[in-house]
Amino acid sequence: MKKTDLLPVTLNGAMLAQWLKENAIETFIDEQKVFFTPEQIAEFEHESSINGRELNRLNDLLSKVGEYVKKGNHTEMPITIEIPVTAGTKKLDQFRRQNDDAIDKGYEVIETEIFGIVDRDNETLEFFTTEGVHIPERTRGLSPKEIKTHVGIFARENRVEKTA
Repeated sequence: MKKTDLLPVTLNGAMLAQWLKENAIETFIDEQKVFFTPEQIAEFEHESSINGRELNRLNDLLSKVGEYVKKGNHTEMPITIEIPVTAGTKKLDQFRRQNDDAIDKGYEVIETEIFGIVDRDNETLEFFTTEGVHIPERTRGLSPKEIKTHVGIFARENRVEKTA
């Protein structure tokens, strides 16, 4: 029997994730470091540079507006200042810091919720991701208490084996 046969075949996506949450006897979060490729780091550097340049332009604009407000406008015409479409200095600074932090760190941590589902036939606990991907290296035998609780009278010790 394939381990994925432990999961309902009619469910997928959010419905499968909900079923796993409701039927798992053990759950945990698995963390995995995924290191950035040189191409990804170059992209972070590029985005950081773009955000930095836009941030500098907006700060220069802000400085000019502040100067006119403080010193006044001594021309015969009102001054119109055009503000470009932008995420704003606060967001741009946040984006730049996130990119710089990613470059400095060199990796991101991917968290995956893992669910333990009882395999009554083999008296094991099989682990799956939210998407239903089996993780065989996490398989473990059920403890005597778990067997009593989750397998009960169908435990191996209570089965009558048929002889041919």
